[in-house]
Amino acid sequence: MHDGSERNANRIAIRDMQIDDANAIFCIIRDIYKEDKTPFFFDSMPDENEIEGLLATKLELSREGKCIDLVACDGQRVVGEAELVLKEEKWYIGMFVDKAVRRLGIGTSLLNELAKRAAKLGIANVYAEVIKSNEIAISFFEHNNFEECAVQGGKSVLLKKL
Repeated sequence: MHDGSERNANRIAIRDMQIDDANAIFCIIRDIYKEDKTPFFFDSMPDENEIEGLLATKLELSREGKCIDLVACDGQRVVGEAELVLKEEKWYIGMFVDKAVRRLGIGTSLLNELAKRAAKLGIANVYAEVIKSNEIAISFFEHNNFEECAVQGGKSVLLKKL
């Protein structure tokens, strides 16, 4: 017998992010910031135009081979985003999942798809930069075989070999 979380995870589709996802992504970020004021991607809560501009930039970076940006969808509803971005000659991962559907395997599904695509591109190492106080994110990455390799400016930098 399968529990509800397994059925829910099986309904999730992973696809490339599109500019039309901006509003859904903004809503998830807004909801995360309502509950947790700790900045995770931004110093303060971005507005919808800033999110759309950021996504447009990531789409351009994707066309240049410098970014992979994915969303997880439950039906038509975007419930998470994960990106792999080339910064200063290193590939960094960033991701978030709607709080209402966490712990259902969505983050792991996003991470696994990013890893597959990165391996196809010959990317050997992926870094995750996480705020040291974000124990849930650190635990997630450690559970997925990331290892702490450095601490910089209050952030824990984790490394995963692909």
